[in-house]
Amino acid sequence: MSRRLTAFLSLTASAAVAAGVAAEERASVPPNAYAVRGHYYESCACTVSCPCASNLKPTEPHCDAAMLFHFDRGHVGATSLDGLSIVGVIRSPEGAVVNEAMEKGEMDLMTFYFDERATPQQREAIGKLMPALFGEAQPKGFKPPQFTPIKLDVQGDVARLDVGSGKLAFEIENLSTGPDTKLAAKGKAGAKKRVTLTNTAPFPFVADPTQGRSKVFDYDDLGTKWHYEGRNAFFSTFHATGTVK
Repeated sequence: MSRRLTAFLSLTASAAVAAGVAAEERASVPPNAYAVRGHYYESCACTVSCPCASNLKPTEPHCDAAMLFHFDRGHVGATSLDGLSIVGVIRSPEGAVVNEAMEKGEMDLMTFYFDERATPQQREAIGKLMPALFGEAQPKGFKPPQFTPIKLDVQGDVARLDVGSGKLAFEIENLSTGPDTKLAAKGKAGAKKRVTLTNTAPFPFVADPTQGRSKVFDYDDLGTKWHYEGRNAFFSTFHATGTVK
């Protein structure tokens, strides 16, 4: 047996053991416990950088935004959510500060799109997870969520999203101010200085985002339509744990 084949079989066996251990660990998790972590991508109508996080009015008459949560790892009880995504879309009333409009429950549009690949068990788990992450209040303008195709393609600093075969699409890129010589000195090839924005994450379980720019940001669903180019975008990660009802 060649060394290469032996190494391959060894890795395959190790992966199988690890998967079995993970399954056993999840099987022992309380049915109402959840833990999710992954990557967060956002695009909005504001010019760079979005002032909404500073509790100021958006640069457009209203805020049009889409927020993507991709679960790298996640579970509700023993049900895995690995690899699935959820997307939120909002439009705030004209002339309103977004945070204030959210607190008052006065939105022109708020809805979610769920990954259609989810099994019946995963759909049930997502239904339990949503109020735990985002609360149970349904503001004015809330529309029922839809299960639909969600395609995310991340290539380096560029992330492309398509929801519902054209209902929502954006292409965003992570920005930098040039090479980070300190990181490069540590052997991290291609390391870049990111523009990190502190205290601006839209949810408490989202880490401080880095500044991005959307090349294109389109939406056409539920009687609402928009098209933007060269607008604001954010890149981040998220991590949340807790219990569901």
